[in-house]
Amino acid sequence: MEKRTYGAEQVAKFTHLSEKKVIKMAEDGELDGQKIHGKWFFSKADLLVWFEKSLSGNVLDQHLASMEDFAEHHVPQEEPEELSLSDLIGPENILFPFAARTKDSVFRTLAEKGVELGKIWDHDRLADALRQREEMLSTAMDNGVAILHPRRPMPDNTGEPFVLLGVSPRGIPFGGGFGNLTDIFFLVCAIDDKTHLRLLAEIARLLKRPGFLDQLRQCETVEEIVDLIRS
Repeated sequence: MEKRTYGAEQVAKFTHLSEKKVIKMAEDGELDGQKIHGKWFFSKADLLVWFEKSLSGNVLDQHLASMEDFAEHHVPQEEPEELSLSDLIGPENILFPFAARTKDSVFRTLAEKGVELGKIWDHDRLADALRQREEMLSTAMDNGVAILHPRRPMPDNTGEPFVLLGVSPRGIPFGGGFGNLTDIFFLVCAIDDKTHLRLLAEIARLLKRPGFLDQLRQCETVEEIVDLIRS
């Protein structure tokens, strides 16, 4: 288990929250930590999980800035260069129309695409990791988008970072979404925590852009989707 080295005062600075709020989140179980001699302490892994869990369709810009700042200054990176979403999204990364019709087929279809692209070695391992992450807490949001990812990067199964995007014509029940349906599925696979956190924050920023989701749902070709994201 990773040693818990950050006190509540440090976490308050990372998250731009008050120390009182950090302690309350820990006491309520919203933020994992350990109480030692009456004081709360947290690990890097505790904070990474909290940042992920708190992503939503209406996440605040300040929270995304905190995610990016924490990734930049407190999380090591294995990749030699920082990769952006536009670097990782090409026509080959788009599944349109997304053929999955059930929750389990979403995991399988995305994992099989990762193998097809030569990005991962074992699609069953990735599908199981995605399933376990969803069972812990659904990544589906009220805006009809899910940002799937393993709970932690899988460098022993992932050759290089990649992002997939599936756009379903009708949507499927996935634990959230408008009308209880999810029709847009991102998959984020990184080989280190820093890239993982940065890509999650970048997708969340993209989803907040006015009109982006409406434009995405109106796209009729893979090329239109790629152009929209890169623009």
